[in-house]
Amino acid sequence: MPPFTVDYLILVFFSALAAIQIAATYGKLTGILFIKHALATRVLGFALIVGMFAWFFISEPRNINDYEGGLDANLQAILFACGGLAAVAATFALSSLVNRTMRRGDPSPDEGFDALTKTTFYAALRHNLGHWRIHWRTRMKQYFSG
Repeated sequence: MPPFTVDYLILVFFSALAAIQIAATYGKLTGILFIKHALATRVLGFALIVGMFAWFFISEPRNINDYEGGLDANLQAILFACGGLAAVAATFALSSLVNRTMRRGDPSPDEGFDALTKTTFYAALRHNLGHWRIHWRTRMKQYFSG
């Protein structure tokens, strides 16, 4: 395993975390923002992305072929997916902690990600799982005959 696999995973994680925060400002998904001010979130997110890429490529030579000790495509794809999924999970967990007092009504089970405009991911998930636990038979009946 190449020595900079952890560095690549860190690069992907923080870059994806910043990209999610920037995208959440444009979608007005305040339930998953760490900082409520949109311009500050965008500037910090852009700075984090640029900083991570600068750190990754300037700290040591990274343009190495996979047969000479660099990252091969399969490992790079796996690390990218793991870093991206970890960034999504960290965003949902940290934003639910940061915004735990955010409460603007209960989301509808059919709202999807739009529920994150008025509540946190944890609150929306808890509310929807409770709804589905109670109403799953009536909601699934339309898909089955009999």
